[in-house]
Amino acid sequence: MTQTPQRQPRRRKKKEPLFILVIALLVALVAWPFERVLGRGRGRSRGAGRARFVALVAVAVVVALLVAVAAVDAATGRGTIHGNVTVYGIGVGGLTVDQATQKLARVAPHGGAVTLTWGGHRWNLSAAALHARLNAATAARDAYAYTHTGNFVARGWTSLWLWFAGHSVRPAVAFGEPLTRERLDTISNAVDVKPVQGAVTINGAQAVAHAARNGRAVDHAAVLRLVGAAVISGHHVTAALPVVVVTPDISTADAQTAAATARTWLSGPLALTHGGHTWTIARQDLGQYLAFEPQNAKPRLRVTFDSPVTLGYFDFITQQVGTPGKDATFTVAPGGKRVKIKRGTSGYGVVPTPTIANMNAAAATSGGRRIAAAVFGKAPPSLGFSQAKAMQITTRIGTYTTSVAGTANRLTNVGLGSSLLNNSLIAPGKVFSVNATTGERTAAKGFKMAPTIINGKLGDSVGGGMCQVSTTVFNAAFEAGLQIVERHNHELYISHYPLGRDATVSYGSYDLKFRNDTPHWILLKTVFTGWSLTVSLYSSPLRRRVVASTSNWYGFTPFTVHKQNDPTQPKGQTKIDTPGVSGMSIDCYRKVYDSSGKLLWNDDFKSVYSMVPEVLLVGTKTAPTPSASPSPSPSGSATAAPTPTASASP
Repeated sequence: MTQTPQRQPRRRKKKEPLFILVIALLVALVAWPFERVLGRGRGRSRGAGRARFVALVAVAVVVALLVAVAAVDAATGRGTIHGNVTVYGIGVGGLTVDQATQKLARVAPHGGAVTLTWGGHRWNLSAAALHARLNAATAARDAYAYTHTGNFVARGWTSLWLWFAGHSVRPAVAFGEPLTRERLDTISNAVDVKPVQGAVTINGAQAVAHAARNGRAVDHAAVLRLVGAAVISGHHVTAALPVVVVTPDISTADAQTAAATARTWLSGPLALTHGGHTWTIARQDLGQYLAFEPQNAKPRLRVTFDSPVTLGYFDFITQQVGTPGKDATFTVAPGGKRVKIKRGTSGYGVVPTPTIANMNAAAATSGGRRIAAAVFGKAPPSLGFSQAKAMQITTRIGTYTTSVAGTANRLTNVGLGSSLLNNSLIAPGKVFSVNATTGERTAAKGFKMAPTIINGKLGDSVGGGMCQVSTTVFNAAFEAGLQIVERHNHELYISHYPLGRDATVSYGSYDLKFRNDTPHWILLKTVFTGWSLTVSLYSSPLRRRVVASTSNWYGFTPFTVHKQNDPTQPKGQTKIDTPGVSGMSIDCYRKVYDSSGKLLWNDDFKSVYSMVPEVLLVGTKTAPTPSASPSPSPSGSATAAPTPTASASP
């Protein structure tokens, strides 16, 4: 349940002047008889000391009185809420916390709503629409704590005050999930603007700084406080939507500073040397090796050669003059439910950290020949055993298998495409993309021509069959309960895929993406047997519960028939050139709950399959007319053949 943020109440804030007055009167009343008794027989010279003594005695008596009141109250009302305490107008004095909770739980809010306005938009958030209710347990605990917290003097004063006046505890308000979150997200989608971070791009050997811009965001906590106050008061109020400015982490000045540094670094070529070998990176290529890393310290945008391109270059050098290491690998245990880690081996080659430091230092000098020493040594693998173990990948969290059939080329494409995805590691918060992982499916990579759907027809294209791979990946992520970022259905309905759960890909346009929305790494494994494809996802135990269902088919569009003349067929005959397919739609619903039962995702995957007209070929060929036979001559001899006409000379 979403709750309105509650501040700790500053009790007696408005009672402090009265508190001081009452204490002063009590002190005066107690001090007066003491002063009368002690004042007899004493001289005026000792009056100041006598006054201090009297005051101390009076204060002590008053404090003792308050402590006594608190002690009596604690003894007589042990475990119950003090009398004259109310919550939302409901008396809870004399009740235990559990009894007060049960009583308050039966109380429905009196209504209340807030109309939020911003930029010509209006949103109405009512108690009924958000399923608002009093947080009975919190309110009961607050009511009990009112006279059961603090020292005995404070508690005594509170108890004494309640003999003469009541106290109303302001309850917290709880709202229904996920309805409240959906409403707030709807408002945020219309209002929120992400800040633009200051950045630097490289164009050849030039570094260009890009300005930062502030963003804005709806203050969800402030909105809930407004609605909570309206629910408690029962009134309908109109208020401006609370919006806060979101400043970028990297400012324009930070980007400009980084760009100035990069221009120095790109002022000339950079050479790496080791053991008589030299590798030179040309000035126009050097920018590819740069990275700009945000950091908390100054400068906020750090320029460094610590980039994937640089690390790849180190691997190239190591393969030339060193011995590459082998990464740790994840192997699936028998049964397929768990994975084990196989240790990698170290090699001898470029050690990244000191070599990058040398490159950074050499590039910081402008002009002249800039040389950095490539540090060689024991080169650990890119993924060591300890790193792999720290990923906490132990258990299968989702799996799916589809049957594979088709031409030999299609089987080749399914096997190759799945192998390119195999052993993919997805960091927490990162998005996995099928297109980005496989790259463009080309003949140079080994992909073959195979059937695929093109404009409602089956035709051959390079990489046909890759959609089977993406569909299997989608269903594995679907079953694992992960967040689906992008998914597209096929143009035509394919019956051998799960109903409403197919996923097509096309490099440069359609993609399949899912996010690792967990705090742990995810490993993607594929197994292709030639007749089946299995995609499994491994991570730390996720314990999510996935509830899936599908709608009935809807949105039927009967296919139309297009007739085309066919001069190759006899007149009157017809032949279907392209079978017609009716258009239709279906929804696949998925709800994902975490281990505590909280709803994480409430998805509606819509699939709209296109109508394909039927093309009917209609014959137009006319049957040949039979030629007439020659008439016999009277004499019975054959008629002489006509003399051929001589052709003209050219």
